[in-house]
Amino acid sequence: MEFDELQARVMRRSDSPLFARLAYMLLEHGDVNEAKDVCLNGINQYPKYASGYIVLAKCFAAESDFEEALRTLSQTRAIFPDSEQLFILKNEWETKKTNVPVQPLQSAKEQPKQSQEMIEFQGEFVSPTLAEIYVKQGLIVEAIEAYEKLIEMKPEHRGEFEKRIGELEKKL
Repeated sequence: MEFDELQARVMRRSDSPLFARLAYMLLEHGDVNEAKDVCLNGINQYPKYASGYIVLAKCFAAESDFEEALRTLSQTRAIFPDSEQLFILKNEWETKKTNVPVQPLQSAKEQPKQSQEMIEFQGEFVSPTLAEIYVKQGLIVEAIEAYEKLIEMKPEHRGEFEKRIGELEKKL
């Protein structure tokens, strides 16, 4: 989805969780303040939407405010405590915050395990489970978008995901 189209969709439907994708695009284009505003507004409507917090944390990190980035990231870790990606960001930002390297964990047993199902896609986490949660919440468009992302990330499951997209499009 192109930036202008995404921005128009978020503006038309301000209650859409697509705000995180828009904020991520803004951040990638260097508009950190606008990205933060989009995240903060979206998080007010979706306080448990982890992707919104991740993008907001990345905004703070882009401003070298690692203290605030880590605080924001901790809210996301409460939602996804086993996310390896969040663990990596936390270590990276703690290192930058203190300028002292963070010691790696001694054993693999101590490291959080990442769900085999979750995939990070352009700063957002996506999985078939997440897509089905969207369906149960009546967010059919978001579910379809999640399956489209999964097709890009897991082309070996293309047929399965395309079949589900077809079923969901009938509900629109």
